[in-house]
Amino acid sequence: MWSHEKNNAIGLSANLPILPSETLFVSDVHLGGYDSLQNKEIEHDFLLLLTWCKKQNVTVVLLGDIFDYYMQYGAYTPEIAQRTLAWFKEYHSGKANGSTLYITGNHDNWDFGALKQAGFDTEHEFRFYRTSTNSTVMLMHGDGLSEPAFRFHRPLFHRVLRNPYFIKIFKTFTGGESGNNIMKIFSNWSRKNDDGDNHDKAHLDTNAIRILSELPIDVLICGHHHETRDITSGNKHYINTGAFFSERTACLYTNGSFQLVKWNGANNTISKLI
Repeated sequence: MWSHEKNNAIGLSANLPILPSETLFVSDVHLGGYDSLQNKEIEHDFLLLLTWCKKQNVTVVLLGDIFDYYMQYGAYTPEIAQRTLAWFKEYHSGKANGSTLYITGNHDNWDFGALKQAGFDTEHEFRFYRTSTNSTVMLMHGDGLSEPAFRFHRPLFHRVLRNPYFIKIFKTFTGGESGNNIMKIFSNWSRKNDDGDNHDKAHLDTNAIRILSELPIDVLICGHHHETRDITSGNKHYINTGAFFSERTACLYTNGSFQLVKWNGANNTISKLI
């Protein structure tokens, strides 16, 4: 039984921030995870989408695995992240209020300040929002959560890679280029496992629906397993954005409702996913 004490422990209160009326949720871009040509196409489409959102005054929320591997070393930032971070740094410098929320995933959580320097509001776990119609929304990446109350534990491999002691030792014996090359190997293995592991997909879907049923929340949005989901049960709504890198999908909140959409970079349009 979910209790008032648990609500307080995870920050689920009546005074939640209001979700902007036009918001796009994007996950699993996996920049740098493929051959040179495909990487350029993914990055090109992603930056086009960001520019479209800027022009249309649509708020962007990033739900993790934007980069396929990412290990920052001091001033060293992986090449695969440089154009995207530069875009956001310029965007945030001209923005009067607010920062873009970036919930890190299992591929891009090794951040040591560069995301903040680019103007992001960085989150490594989850966030709650409230809509103008008083619906409560939970956002996460989808690989698991550290808070025991959710009973949605990350796989051991993911926990090791997030462990600060592992990171400290890893960075002691590697440099920026060598460390990221090793992380690329880890990421390739993990991404292929995420793509093909039906158990992992079922594990995420089952836990997302369970969390929805147990918590006083109305909508749960995540990514991670690279397949879209749009499941409604009663007044509860579970949405998985799917993978931008392969299908160019996302979730758009507009006119008070959430819907899966697809980005078409050829003509700079967003269409509802049927």
